[in-house]
Amino acid sequence: MQLTPRREGFLLAGCVALFLLLAGVRAWDHTHPYYDDVGFLDLANQVHDLGGPFALVKGLYAGTWTEDNRNPLYVGVLSLVAGRDHGFHTRGRILTILIGVLALLAWWRTVRRHAGPGPALVLAAFLAASETFVEYSGRESAEPLLLLLWAGAVSTIILGLERPFYWLAAGCLAGLAQLDKGSGIFLVFCFAAALLLWRGPRALRDPWAWGMGLAFLAAASPLLVRNLRVFGSPLHHWNNRLVWIDRLPDYAEIYAPGAFDRLPHGFLDWARKTSWHEIWFGRGVMGVAETAVHLGDAMSFVAPSPLGPVHIPGVVLGFIMLVLILRWLYQSPPSFIRTFLLVQAAFFIAFFWFFSVAGGSSRYVFPMTLCVYAALAVALASHPIWLRRWAAVAGVCVVLALALDPFPRQLRPGYAEAGAWLEQNLRPETYAVDSRSQFEPEWFLPASNRMEIVSSTWQRKPLQPDVLLPWFRKKNVRYVVIDPASHKDSEPRSFFFDHSRLPEGLREVWATPSALRIAEVLPPKSAAPEAARAR
Repeated sequence: MQLTPRREGFLLAGCVALFLLLAGVRAWDHTHPYYDDVGFLDLANQVHDLGGPFALVKGLYAGTWTEDNRNPLYVGVLSLVAGRDHGFHTRGRILTILIGVLALLAWWRTVRRHAGPGPALVLAAFLAASETFVEYSGRESAEPLLLLLWAGAVSTIILGLERPFYWLAAGCLAGLAQLDKGSGIFLVFCFAAALLLWRGPRALRDPWAWGMGLAFLAAASPLLVRNLRVFGSPLHHWNNRLVWIDRLPDYAEIYAPGAFDRLPHGFLDWARKTSWHEIWFGRGVMGVAETAVHLGDAMSFVAPSPLGPVHIPGVVLGFIMLVLILRWLYQSPPSFIRTFLLVQAAFFIAFFWFFSVAGGSSRYVFPMTLCVYAALAVALASHPIWLRRWAAVAGVCVVLALALDPFPRQLRPGYAEAGAWLEQNLRPETYAVDSRSQFEPEWFLPASNRMEIVSSTWQRKPLQPDVLLPWFRKKNVRYVVIDPASHKDSEPRSFFFDHSRLPEGLREVWATPSALRIAEVLPPKSAAPEAARAR
């Protein structure tokens, strides 16, 4: 089929419309924010309270903004629509979907510029129906903005082969990507390694190549300077402490009382405490299996529910396609683009296999798999029979995802009422939620109300009152939210789930039938009279 400009525009508009439909449905499914969503919303509110994105940049250079888990760029953008009201979640989802549209168009433009309109439309269609892209565009996440910047960086890297000054722009975009997420620096590493492999030692004498690195440092300098001033390392990240540990049975258990005191502190401590079984099976076998699942997921189309009957075949097919396209790239004629894609794939796979002991996700590898999918799009566009089969599979996945969507699109029982009770009754006090609960109200409660996230288990065993209650008192927790819906792999995870009644030291102050309960943490008996007088 010949692509006229009018037909191409019509098909591109169809891809955007499909993405808006699928991402809109997924956003509708996310009736309440939880986990990372809440983290982004709360941080955006903090930036809004500071005075906005410019105040955030000043705080980074001054070292007063010390958040080291979520990078600041998306937080700053999200702060433009922030507010401690229940509508903020809706505004955040809309903003992220719009950034997703820009990312889709940026990748279409990048592939069209370097491979032609056919492959560009194939990639745009994949993005419109990608499980990973749709999922993380329908909630508060940094991924769509990262992909927008990644597209620009890849495009300017390729343009720099003929006009090297474009590498300065590539460095700036990579720096902004680093401000958005910690993997932005991978662009610089992969570019440098690919250029060195392609040109040999001559690459070390290229001033424009060094210029990319300097441009990266300049663009990422707010974060790099803050990290150096506050934490002593420009590449510091909260997750760095989880590199040298054995595989966690549940990532949420890092919020258990004293969890980091129980985990190894660095390589030598880990080497003394680990076992050969943890090395070959925990890091080796389990790491390979988990990484393969995430790679296949990143290559898959939308599905009604994660790792369900529709999704699992898509993950398997996605992993097979990734292996085949990497093999095809390896056997292709030498070129810098081929070298860059293979180096990037090897780096991402090795890095996230190694880091999988602390947990993984398809979104971590998605920038790499999307670049590989661009190569697949080139192959599909030149083989009409393959393309029709690919389109048929995509169509079936979209129909099933819409027809079998299992989400009720309403808040879980008790969530609205519990949030209202906390709004009315909390003074400037601390409350605690378990680390597997999806009820995390800090994004709409006043900043003076501190939320403590605490795991109810360690090594999958329930923590007892003699551990949790002293920890609550140490953290000055006034109220504990007990959520029976908390679970991990169908196992309960609410506080004291192994007790038939509240333990001594807690007093129920609010409850709904078979749903949330809120309990007050009582002082120890010896301190009760003094605490009562103080209150």
